[in-house]
Amino acid sequence: MPVRTATCAVTTNDRVRRRGDSAVDAAVSLGGRWSLRLTLSTCMVLLVVLAVAAVFFVQWRAANEATLDLLTDNASLVLDQIETQTRDITNYAVRHVGFVAENIASGRFPTDDRARLAEYIEASLAGEPQVMVALFFDLDLRVLGVYQRPDGSFEVQDRSMHDPLVGVRLLDRGEATETAFWGELIYSPAEGETFVNVWHPVRRGGALIGMFGLAISLAEISDIVSHAADNYGGTGFVLYGDRQLLAHPILVSGHPELSPETPTVPIDRIGDLVLEDLLDRGFVHLQRKHKVGPLVVVPTEVHGREYLAFLRWLDDLGEERWGIGVWFDAEEFISAWQHMRDAAWVAGAAVLVAVLLAMYLGHLVARPVRRMAGAANRIGAFELSDVAELPHSRIAELDEQATAFNRMLTGLRSFETYVPKTLVRQLIHSGDDGAAETRTQELTIMFTDIAGFTSMSEGRSADEVAAFLNEHFEIVGGCIEAEQGTIDKFIGDAVMAFWGAPEQVSEPAVHACTAALAIRTRLARDNADREARGEPAVRMRIGIHCGPVVVGNIGMAGRINYTVVGDAVNTCQRIEAMGKELAADDDAAILISDRVQRQLPARFRCEQVGSFTSLRGRRQEVVLFRLLGADGAAG
Repeated sequence: MPVRTATCAVTTNDRVRRRGDSAVDAAVSLGGRWSLRLTLSTCMVLLVVLAVAAVFFVQWRAANEATLDLLTDNASLVLDQIETQTRDITNYAVRHVGFVAENIASGRFPTDDRARLAEYIEASLAGEPQVMVALFFDLDLRVLGVYQRPDGSFEVQDRSMHDPLVGVRLLDRGEATETAFWGELIYSPAEGETFVNVWHPVRRGGALIGMFGLAISLAEISDIVSHAADNYGGTGFVLYGDRQLLAHPILVSGHPELSPETPTVPIDRIGDLVLEDLLDRGFVHLQRKHKVGPLVVVPTEVHGREYLAFLRWLDDLGEERWGIGVWFDAEEFISAWQHMRDAAWVAGAAVLVAVLLAMYLGHLVARPVRRMAGAANRIGAFELSDVAELPHSRIAELDEQATAFNRMLTGLRSFETYVPKTLVRQLIHSGDDGAAETRTQELTIMFTDIAGFTSMSEGRSADEVAAFLNEHFEIVGGCIEAEQGTIDKFIGDAVMAFWGAPEQVSEPAVHACTAALAIRTRLARDNADREARGEPAVRMRIGIHCGPVVVGNIGMAGRINYTVVGDAVNTCQRIEAMGKELAADDDAAILISDRVQRQLPARFRCEQVGSFTSLRGRRQEVVLFRLLGADGAAG
């Protein structure tokens, strides 16, 4: 093959080999070779390390949950106590309004004698200091109120309702129900407090005659919350809806923000920074994300300190749902978590090292395998000049594989010169097992020949003649392969090529003629260089014809050529020989048959040079054309 191609391949291989040698040197510097079994064992050990790390992580989570459970247990005790005491009051209130309403309806508690009715109500409230107000009003919105003082004494008021609209709404609800119901929060200016209230309709003879209700001070509920949380070092609270505060230790003594218009205090006005932070961060949203058992757990941070808030929602008290909660300063629990975090960091670092080591070992194993796969693919494409020898490996089995591969590559390169690479590559790219099977097919064929080669060779050594032919075939073969042609063989100074097999080529005649014009252009440039060196110009003849031929593997067992045979091949060779007579003055005489000329588009310029009834033994007439050039193409 041409010397320049071989030189280029050696240069490329040297660069690739130098990169591979650098990798080998780096690998060898780490120590001796490892067996594949040891490598796999190491990977398995790493998997065990990862499994141990996973177990540690599970144990860490268990310890973490245990710490949280301890705090949760305390919170549950607080919330249970708040809920129990709150429900004791509310359940008593519901039962009591039903009892009094039934007695008023039956006439045992008279409504026409307001003083006696007040006495009966006072008697019913005895021993229940948490209920501070009992109210009865009739359809005329006349209110009889019994107020219990902290010292156990009572005050009776008989007056018109301050806010008639409240009374109308309560009567409307009383008309629609037979049982007790919770009303809206009411602020009493006289008491300076807000009350939750429960009402029961009073009927006589099936007709509504009034409403009886009990009111419980929010200060009383706040006192319950305060005492329950203090026992465990927390701060209790009760939410009314999502943004209002119903009970809090601060509300035990009332609050200046309370008024008839604002019977509850907004969370951001109470002065509890922890609750304010929870509200700012979206308390309602967070509570749906961090659930532990029946509680809602919300971590927060205020002024650099950690807190945990716990919440339990109650949906059966009042018009809005109640949220009973407590928050703790979590520093003592955070310290325990910090120890676990430190251990987790250590475990995480160990796992990371194990992962990195596993990745490195996997790379050591995978890299030569990938190199082998890439090299095998290039060999499969018969691109031997692009294949670098595989570097040695410290893994014994991979090193043996590389050694065997390099021996095979050396053997392939030794006979690469004798194998038609383009043909093999085309057969491989076709991907068809039957592409080389013998068949009859229409092909376009080209023959080239050097005019006067015998006289040019006289006086030259064999090396000089070989160098000249190699350079000439480099020009001719390069132009043919650039136009998807298949070089069949080199016959002395002649080249035989064809288009259309083993791969199908669109417009094979156009490709063949384009290749011929390119050869003429390259030859002209080469002749200019030769003349500048004082060497004689090279003249050549090219013949192109198309027709049916037999193409495929032809030969004997152990020595088969992929070639074409048939009358069209002989005709093409004789057309090339006619260039000696019909275009003797051309540096590159290109003759084509009329069958080829009919397949060329108008941009190709041709000149008919004759019509012949025979060509050295042929009877069929063949019309020949000189190919002069093509518009937009060299030549």
